[in-house]
Amino acid sequence: GVSFCRNTGIKHSTGEYLYFIDSDDELISNSLKNVLNEIYKFPEKELFILNYFKKISKNEKIIYDQVKDIRFKKIGQNSNKNSLISYCKKIPPILTSWQFIFKKKFLIDNKLYYKNIHTSEDWEFIPKTFCLAKNFKIISKPVYIWRISRINSLGKHTGFLTAVSCIQIIFWLGKFIIEKKEKLKKKEINILIKILDLAYTKFWLNTLCLNSSNLFRLSKNLIKFRYLFKKLSLYKIIK
Repeated sequence: GVSFCRNTGIKHSTGEYLYFIDSDDELISNSLKNVLNEIYKFPEKELFILNYFKKISKNEKIIYDQVKDIRFKKIGQNSNKNSLISYCKKIPPILTSWQFIFKKKFLIDNKLYYKNIHTSEDWEFIPKTFCLAKNFKIISKPVYIWRISRINSLGKHTGFLTAVSCIQIIFWLGKFIIEKKEKLKKKEINILIKILDLAYTKFWLNTLCLNSSNLFRLSKNLIKFRYLFKKLSLYKIIK
């Protein structure tokens, strides 16, 4: 799966920086050259935020829609005082790994690895990155082409495995909130709770298409994690 492969990349890569590209998307020609120039200028940054194009199929034509608003307020040069999540303008923030260049040392030092989640594994990984990253920079020139018209994309799957993935996202992200509760700011916790709510809604939507057999299997997954869900309820984090 995706998580296993990405973790293998993190552990065995020899470079200083990591970039995760989805197999059904594209890179803009010569875009990594621009990224490298930024890295050489700002080697102290632990995270680079990338702009991108959306590629949409409409009336048998391809439309490239540049996304200029990457959902953050203006970030000053002294951005290393606050976590990245403090600058989020929209909720939920960006939840895709391909919009970031990661310094490998940052991932290793913070023990950031992907959990074994079938789909939407970024929903658990990226919010934690947002809370821990304090030294970052936006690269405004687009690098990536997001092919949102791909119907076979794993992120567009629905049903049992997606519902299970949502349970796992709530579990791991909820565990992170409880463990870091004393260190996280109120705004950071509020944004994380919004992402939990998003996973909670997605979970229920994906139960609508399940038969009784899969609903029974799903209930076993809920029971498996019930002790943490009870803790989250006590903290008034989830219903």
